[in-house]
Amino acid sequence: MSVGAYRSMIDQQWKWFHTPCKEGDFNIKNFWLEDNLGIWIDLCRIRPKTAIFSMSSVVKQYTQRKQVEADQTIFKNDNIAIVK
Repeated sequence: MSVGAYRSMIDQQWKWFHTPCKEGDFNIKNFWLEDNLGIWIDLCRIRPKTAIFSMSSVVKQYTQRKQVEADQTIFKNDNIAIVK
């Protein structure tokens, strides 16, 4: 690789690292970590929102749904179901 091509590649990378960027809800000053530490610290402080459920509650809901379905069904075979 020639010195000119190498220098051009370094210049392009330097310009890219120093380019402001809008990423979702964040305005990133550039792509250097040190210049955007505030954003990363805030991200680490965000508590993850997760759904907590147990298998027993899923089974209970399924059983209740099947019971309601059975209570409403008068006749059922593989092809048809007659519902109240």
